[in-house]
Amino acid sequence: SFEGVPAAHITPPLWGICMPGKTPDTQPGIWGVGLPPTDGSSYLGMCHQQSSNWQEGASQELLNALTGVPEPMQAGGNYQFTIDVSDHPTSGGWDVSGPVELLVWGGFSDCDESELLWSSGDVPNFIWTTYNVSFTPSQNFSHIMFQCNAITWPTGYLIIDNMSNIE
Repeated sequence: SFEGVPAAHITPPLWGICMPGKTPDTQPGIWGVGLPPTDGSSYLGMCHQQSSNWQEGASQELLNALTGVPEPMQAGGNYQFTIDVSDHPTSGGWDVSGPVELLVWGGFSDCDESELLWSSGDVPNFIWTTYNVSFTPSQNFSHIMFQCNAITWPTGYLIIDNMSNIE
């Protein structure tokens, strides 16, 4: 559920920072983002600013939910999970707005972009929308990464919350 202490440039525990020096935020309350969480008390926010090649993401190793032991995806298997996503413009010194999408990558290490597994398409503004994510990886990926992607505007900010287990 992306639980952590809200702060700029900090990811919730267990989530690695991708794109060195370009850090997502644990929200709400940072950069004027104030949408209430859909689960728990916090969520993850990520930015993409094309002009400065600033694109944020967060990743983690896939672990078995019951045992905590690493458990990679299996090539050709079908995987599903749900996640709440919203587009949210920012303010307070770093004004970012524009259409964005959530990208889900499979890889073999933190932040690896070996295969694009799923894309949300344009995400609605200020409205939490639950997406049913489904994908079939071509390899046995050990890591998953979420990344913000600005679609038609040079900048965008995306927030995610309430991710279910990957089944």
